[in-house]
Amino acid sequence: MHFFLQKLSLSIALLAILHSARLFDILPALNYISGRQLSVNDPQTTGLPFNVAIIGAGAGGSSSAFWISKAMNRSDLNISIDIFEQSSYIGGRSFSVNQTVHSVFSGQISVELGAHLFEDGHRNMWRAASEFNLPVDVAQIQSIYTWNGLKLQHFCTSFNCFVDYLWNYGYRLLSPGSGDRSARRVAAKFAEFYHANFTMWDRHGQLIDRLGLLTLLTSKSLDHFLEVGTPRLLVDDLFLPLLGYTHSPTHALQSVFQMTPHPHYQIPGGTRRVFEEFIQASSASVMLNTTVKSIEKSADARRWRVNTANTSGEYDAVIIAAPFHQTNMTSPEEVSAQVPLVSYETVHVTVVVTRSPYVNTTFPASQSQDEDMSDVMMGKEDKRRGDFSSLTHWRYAGQVWVVTIKSRSSLSDDWLSRAFAHDVEHVYRQKWEHPVQAPTVDFSPIRLEQGLYYLNGFESVVSSMETQIVASLNLVNLLLHDFFKVDVCGPTTREKFQGTNRRHFVAGWDC
Repeated sequence: MHFFLQKLSLSIALLAILHSARLFDILPALNYISGRQLSVNDPQTTGLPFNVAIIGAGAGGSSSAFWISKAMNRSDLNISIDIFEQSSYIGGRSFSVNQTVHSVFSGQISVELGAHLFEDGHRNMWRAASEFNLPVDVAQIQSIYTWNGLKLQHFCTSFNCFVDYLWNYGYRLLSPGSGDRSARRVAAKFAEFYHANFTMWDRHGQLIDRLGLLTLLTSKSLDHFLEVGTPRLLVDDLFLPLLGYTHSPTHALQSVFQMTPHPHYQIPGGTRRVFEEFIQASSASVMLNTTVKSIEKSADARRWRVNTANTSGEYDAVIIAAPFHQTNMTSPEEVSAQVPLVSYETVHVTVVVTRSPYVNTTFPASQSQDEDMSDVMMGKEDKRRGDFSSLTHWRYAGQVWVVTIKSRSSLSDDWLSRAFAHDVEHVYRQKWEHPVQAPTVDFSPIRLEQGLYYLNGFESVVSSMETQIVASLNLVNLLLHDFFKVDVCGPTTREKFQGTNRRHFVAGWDC
């Protein structure tokens, strides 16, 4: 009895010391087995599902859910996925509406108001279209008008236009130059993402070093184009307006990635259908029109609590698949301090359905009635800024055109009517917040805390639908490795394809 009381008193004393030293705060960090932290609902110990919350249902959030579901099937994992999306649809910046037109052509067309184009080398988009039986169309660009703040320039595919280009920009247009080599080099580097033996990264700076792309990431687009021999006039007339450079400078890596001269494709009915299919295939629960107000650690600091206006739930892991500071959600200071502030600029997208294949260049094109074309779109504070930067005609059957206009401010109905000779059938407007991709070496971590991951930091490197899918595969692999010591391909299938670089092989799909 005396021995028992002695042991009891020693235990009480030890508990008091631990409490006074606040050592209980670090005990969860010691709860690892084979390098894996066990959660409260660890499926290997409780039989309960491992709960994952994804904040954002755009390209990154939807593909994250899809990759997790792939791992669930291949490794027999018990994972439950909840997706929180503040808007009323799935797709993020990929958004479209279907419009019935009644003119020379009668039928329904898809009007794209956001990101929707992909290229030959975007293997995830192509594989998704194939797996989900989605049709793919070539995007038929009829012509492009650009405004660089000084003049309106028309680009088209006719022979007469080609002669004009030679006259204006010189013989160097006839032969591939350093700019083409730079684009091919970037495309080859990004193609490595699809190889079976491409290993995951936990810091974006580490990836840039591996790919040898630091120079492009730290250079301005203008400097790069001129350095590789692109005629300055062509840069001013076409490249920079298309890239939105008249609004904010962009680093060269994003510009080279965007300007690859491949055909572009889209999904009829809206390219966002790919992301809807991702979520449907994942069997995730989706809460649309639901804004996450805050994330915080649970009482035992081993899980994460996600709070909305009406709900609150705890999760073993959380993936933030939305621009961190743009979400306006509150989080622990040690979390938010790790994510650099990224500037965002407002881009207005106006889509016009018209039978007019050309812009009326004789009208007073500024929104101010008393300005003519020579003064068109010149902002008061900067004469190289104006009402719009680019205007693209997309041709549809039966002489119907869908025209996409990107501008700094909303364009009035009167402006549009005069621009298209009063032949406007339908108008759609959408406002987006795009990250300013200035030259940088400052990136947010992917793993912010144990169980908390941030996807959209990759937008500072390159921003597109395809690269978000690639980045989400990497993030999900990190999460699975942290908690289950597997990746999306499972414990055995990865070995089967090690070293395989087949032309159509896609990591994550084919493993």
